[in-house]
Amino acid sequence: MGFMAVALFFEAQLTSGGGWHPHENKWELRFLYRVASVFKHWPKTYLWTGKLDLTDPEQATMQSAWRRTE
Repeated sequence: MGFMAVALFFEAQLTSGGGWHPHENKWELRFLYRVASVFKHWPKTYLWTGKLDLTDPEQATMQSAWRRTE
């Protein structure tokens, strides 16, 4: 029986277009998101890049990062 190595790599990029919009059911968190200025001015110009390595399915690894685009 022979051994065949298969490399499985995936790369994806996501961009945010409208900022962060929480969808929370608890009134306490809805209140916090409404009044806290950090949530009101959440940056809308981020790019997420992720690289997934499935070469060894029992020990998959992922490297990812957020980066400002503007």
